[in-house]
Amino acid sequence: MKTMMKTPAPGLDGTYRGACVVCLRGTDTGLAFSGEAEWAIAGLMGMGIPQDEASLMVSNSTGCDPGMVPLGEVTVCVRVCQQCANRAVDKNGKGPKVGLLTNDIPNYRPPKGVQ
Repeated sequence: MKTMMKTPAPGLDGTYRGACVVCLRGTDTGLAFSGEAEWAIAGLMGMGIPQDEASLMVSNSTGCDPGMVPLGEVTVCVRVCQQCANRAVDKNGKGPKVGLLTNDIPNYRPPKGVQ
C-alpha cells in the first residue's frame, strides 16, 4: 500500500512553482545531476521520488516523450531543499549539498567506473 504524504498548500499563485521537487515546500536551493539520464533518475529516487515519477521528470526536463530519455550526457537541474537532498546518502552516510539557485549550484556526476 502506497503511503501518501500530506501535501502543503500551493503558493499564492495557486501553483507549486518555486517548491522543492520532493516535499513541495518553497525553497531557493537546488542541485544538478550530470551524466546519463539514468544517473539523474537514480538521484531523484534516492531523495524519495518514485521511479515512475523520477523518470517522467527527467523525460520532461530533457524534452523527451514520457518514458523516454535522451542518449548521452545530460544535465538535469532540480529545485530541492537540503532536508530532502539529505535523503540521498552516499556510502559514507552523507547527502549531497545544495546551493542557492542564484549562484553556482553543486553538480553531481557518477563516480568513476559507474555507468
